[in-house]
Amino acid sequence: MTQVLSACLVLAALLGAPGLGPPRPVFDPVPGPVLSPAAPPEAPGPRYPTIHARRSEVYDRAVLFISQERFAEALALIRKQPRDIREWPGVRVLEAGLLSVSRPAEALDIYYRIINQKVRDRHWARAMAGYRLVLGRLSSGGDYGARARLIRSLGLEWRNDEARAILEATLQESGLPGEIRDELLAFRAVLALRVGDFATAGDFWRGRRDQASLRWLSTLRLREGKFTEAAEARMRVAGTAKGAQRLRELDRALDIMAKGGLSVQAEELLDKNKDLKRKAPDWNYRLGLANLLDGKPEKALGFFEAEAARKGGRAKPSLYFRARALEMLERPAEALEAYRLCAAGPMGYYRLLAEGRLASLSGLKGRLALAEPMASLMSDTLDDRDTMGYFLWLSERLPWPWPELGADAPARQLAPQPLDRARLAVDHYLAQGDLRAAYGELAAVGEAIVPFRKAEGDAAGSRYVLLAAQAGDYRLAVALMNRMGPPASSGGSRWSHPLVYGRPVMRAWRAHGLSPQLVLSVIRTESAFQAEVVSSSNARGLMQILPSTAMRIAALEGDGVPREEDLFDPELNIRYGTAYLSRLIGAFGNQPLALAAYNGGPFNVKAYMEALPQRPLDLFIETLPFAESANYVMRVTESLALYESAYLGRYGLADLTGPVGLPRGEPPGF
Repeated sequence: MTQVLSACLVLAALLGAPGLGPPRPVFDPVPGPVLSPAAPPEAPGPRYPTIHARRSEVYDRAVLFISQERFAEALALIRKQPRDIREWPGVRVLEAGLLSVSRPAEALDIYYRIINQKVRDRHWARAMAGYRLVLGRLSSGGDYGARARLIRSLGLEWRNDEARAILEATLQESGLPGEIRDELLAFRAVLALRVGDFATAGDFWRGRRDQASLRWLSTLRLREGKFTEAAEARMRVAGTAKGAQRLRELDRALDIMAKGGLSVQAEELLDKNKDLKRKAPDWNYRLGLANLLDGKPEKALGFFEAEAARKGGRAKPSLYFRARALEMLERPAEALEAYRLCAAGPMGYYRLLAEGRLASLSGLKGRLALAEPMASLMSDTLDDRDTMGYFLWLSERLPWPWPELGADAPARQLAPQPLDRARLAVDHYLAQGDLRAAYGELAAVGEAIVPFRKAEGDAAGSRYVLLAAQAGDYRLAVALMNRMGPPASSGGSRWSHPLVYGRPVMRAWRAHGLSPQLVLSVIRTESAFQAEVVSSSNARGLMQILPSTAMRIAALEGDGVPREEDLFDPELNIRYGTAYLSRLIGAFGNQPLALAAYNGGPFNVKAYMEALPQRPLDLFIETLPFAESANYVMRVTESLALYESAYLGRYGLADLTGPVGLPRGEPPGF
């Protein structure tokens, strides 16, 4: 009886939240007509059942058996299925839950294989929850190996506080084996670095000479803005490495030197290691940054010019920072021309920086040939209807200008190939008006469904793009569009920058003053509008919120403790994500820095600001110690401008050449 109850508890934890089953459309938040479930099609279904339909049938039957506590029958049903059904993560999670009590090692193996797959979604989250439950039960029985795995799994999910609490308690136990104690002490330093406890992390790595410790020490010193020590640690790693590994470490040391303005050391490193120039083809750009930060704009100018002229080089950033170097050299006419050159061409982050600088300098220069969006931005005639909020408000009240789906779905004959069967099923349900079933079949095969046969053209693919967009699966819609080009009815960048999730985005505008275009840009950059995606650090949903962050925000908002899967709900995810972002903007007083903190952690950005308060903001972002966060700020900034350009015909400009300064307040400690 105890084992049955334990199995029920494990499965309840995995099945407790709605939506466990196969992909389901998220129709409600999408602007345009509200779609209700269609009546069953009168015509017979596809001749060949698709993988989606077969998985759904098996999954639903297994869940029914489990709800009736017919565990043996559920397991037998799963075990007799062919590989393409049994290996589907949704079914595998059920199987592992059924095995978790009687055969925990086998359950852990199934969970582990799901956890290590590239696709991270609701099923990955459930596998992780089951993995933790089984390890927790084993570790409470004195299994220290399971305890170490539990702590590691909590770290994998970025549950740093939970992991640290269990780790510290475990280190106090006298029966802890020595090898596990050593493993936990090393992981303790990693967790300390994650939460901004740099002193604890430094105490562990300082004085160690193994490669892993030296790499971690380099990362720590870089986040503290101690570039010389960070570069020295990497150089020591390179001294113990050979071949390609040695070049990778030297390349990382060069990157640290560039970010720290260590121009002399960077040039010496390249002079002594000629092969590094082949490994780092953008070395001219990096030396340009190093010299610019080192107060040598004349020397930096030459490096940026060489990089901008190199085919396939980093032309745009080199053009922008070349203009910055000319400004520092007090050559204004050449600087203005360089900014104009950088502001030409397609939209991008460095074009926006150049346009912002041109707008700032226009009063000093007199007449500037401003781009039309820039000229309209300077108008004093704007009113409430010239805001993204107005367009978002309209999008919830006006029909979306999409053609009827399914009206011209082609009749198909027998389709023996898997993709042909999938297309047959999608087209069948489209013709019958059953959009939910059609989307289910489409989501099962994803972007591979786009036809390549010339005779079909883009018409069939257009229906698939429209169907995915109607269902709220904008990641799939954009992926399909990239494969076959936008439909004829597209509105330029409006297709890739849709106005969606209007209610929670409008609430964020009213509650926190966050512009709709900023929130939508963050959603687009974080998740590509996927409501059920999970990142490599366990961040979830549209705005990629960590469960630990959600718990803190819920407490501040006066909510109850949210379930982990609540973060897959678009409204709650956006409410928590915008509440967190607004606190970061208030603490840092600067939108780009708040975005960097949203992605890379507030303690990391705070420490870097305190080390480099006088560094210009554009150079600060360019040289953030975590490249992912720098790219994140650039992508959100570009997306924001594209949203405004697509719907307003203009976009905001910012001059990011002023000093970073210090945080205005204490950032959130999570």
